[in-house]
Amino acid sequence: MGIERLLFVTNDVGSEVVVFESRGAGEDRKDIEFMPQLRRTSRLLESTQIEHAAGRLEPLLWIPDIVCGAVFAKLNGQSEFWVALTKSPGAKLIEI
Repeated sequence: MGIERLLFVTNDVGSEVVVFESRGAGEDRKDIEFMPQLRRTSRLLESTQIEHAAGRLEPLLWIPDIVCGAVFAKLNGQSEFWVALTKSPGAKLIEI
């Protein structure tokens, strides 16, 4: 899965700002420089913006790690974490 697929899905659910975990100034700049190309070659909205934040400072960036851990555990026979995530009130599973 690439950055473009993630942006398309967040675009489809109405998100205008997507926050990525910072991987350093050079890598963050590559993400930002990729946006105009995505807009020219795909259905990405002009209003979609990306920002970068330090993972240790933004708790919401821990969510993908939690989900990945639950998926990994499920693939290894421990489905209780996946069940807890997907059966929680208000949980919305978005296939990417």
